[in-house]
Amino acid sequence: MTAATPPDLSILIVNYNGGPLLARCLASLPDAAAGRAFEVIVVDNASSDDSLRLVEQSLPQGPWLTVVRRPDNAGFAAATNQAASLSRGSQLLLLNPDTECHAGAIRSLAEHLDAHPEVGAVGPCLLNADGSAQRSAWRGWPGLGSALVDALYVWKWIELPGMRALQTRLPEQGSDPVATPQTLDVDHLLGACILIPRPVWQRVGPLDEGYFLFLEETDWCRRARHAGYRIAQLPAAMVHHGQHSVYQVPEQSSPSYYRGYLRFVRRAGAGSLRLLLLRGILAAGILIRLLLWTLRLAGGRRALARRMLRGYVAALRVVAAPGAG
Repeated sequence: MTAATPPDLSILIVNYNGGPLLARCLASLPDAAAGRAFEVIVVDNASSDDSLRLVEQSLPQGPWLTVVRRPDNAGFAAATNQAASLSRGSQLLLLNPDTECHAGAIRSLAEHLDAHPEVGAVGPCLLNADGSAQRSAWRGWPGLGSALVDALYVWKWIELPGMRALQTRLPEQGSDPVATPQTLDVDHLLGACILIPRPVWQRVGPLDEGYFLFLEETDWCRRARHAGYRIAQLPAAMVHHGQHSVYQVPEQSSPSYYRGYLRFVRRAGAGSLRLLLLRGILAAGILIRLLLWTLRLAGGRRALARRMLRGYVAALRVVAAPGAG
């Protein structure tokens, strides 16, 4: 690919203190794209670590790699939109810096979009570092029922019809993921990895910058579904070192999650009574988490426990504020 030739893929990465995970993510991309021409645009949200230095030392910048340094932390949605505005590819891949793509995974997603123009977004199966599956695709939307299930930590055992986590079956080892027909139609995907055709992005619009972190991808998928597009999850896989951003600055990430949840449900048309019930459920969940992290103060991660407690106290203030979301 030359500077004058538009790539097939624009890979958009928002970095905030990604550290070595960012470098590992970038190193996995050539095998994951498997011959598809791509560019990478990294927008850094004022990181204070050495993640960008690691990238610059190991990966030369050029037509395929652009690094944009922001003077402030604008949040995921705003930084992603900035990266998208600089991109040239026919498909946009929203990718977290704490992912490691398996060989052929991105190619599988791209080829699925090539073959199915009615699909507005596609994502892979996301795995934990130990190979176990993460919740990364859902039917239904966040609401009172899903908030209650998450608040009580019973999502492993209870799945409500209104918000059901899904997981495609991964292909057997050694089989071709492109040829494996196991694909799920879903309502929304986890934003760690979502591939979107540029015409769909242009029609649906960018991410809602009213979300700082969390649920902006859910909001975008809802808009895409309302525009008539399908959303799909493929058996292609990649590792997602989840909770990286949560544990970095819980004082910011925890209130952002609950503010985003309230914003999503409000924008979905919930009335004042429904929002009041939601605030009560979210507050109960926060109180449970405050209790659990208080108990962890006696363990070996006291510094993290104190920061998580501060984060959940801030989240409780958000949930109690009438205008939050």
